[in-house]
Amino acid sequence: PTLIEAGPITEFLGSQKNAQFGSALALVDTSFSGVDKLVIASFMAQAPAVGTSKALNAAGLVQSFNLDSNTAVFSQYGTQANQRFGMSIAAYDANGDRYQDVLVGSPLLHHQTDKKRKAIGAVDILSSFTLSNTVAP
Repeated sequence: PTLIEAGPITEFLGSQKNAQFGSALALVDTSFSGVDKLVIASFMAQAPAVGTSKALNAAGLVQSFNLDSNTAVFSQYGTQANQRFGMSIAAYDANGDRYQDVLVGSPLLHHQTDKKRKAIGAVDILSSFTLSNTVAP
């Protein structure tokens, strides 16, 4: 066999230093036409400051990209510092509508009301509708 060196067909690049862009990936079919979305996580991404709140270090970020146009159509940051939103992701039809949804792991999420329960973790489910119809910031 001969080794053929070639560049990538396409390349998606992260936008934050040390965000771990590409640490988790999922291919998702949101339209019954075959795989049409690539979901990419950056579990160490810093969520930007909003209003009077400060930026959240290692909150995490999950983004969805159209594979036919290589454009971002969805972005969601974690809601807590050190949450690590997107440390794991998987595609699955969670609500039975026959479209694939995305399960997103946040292993260090703190309990919202019980401050003694730190780093209990969580799994969020993002619907295929959300992954396809939200404009990325």
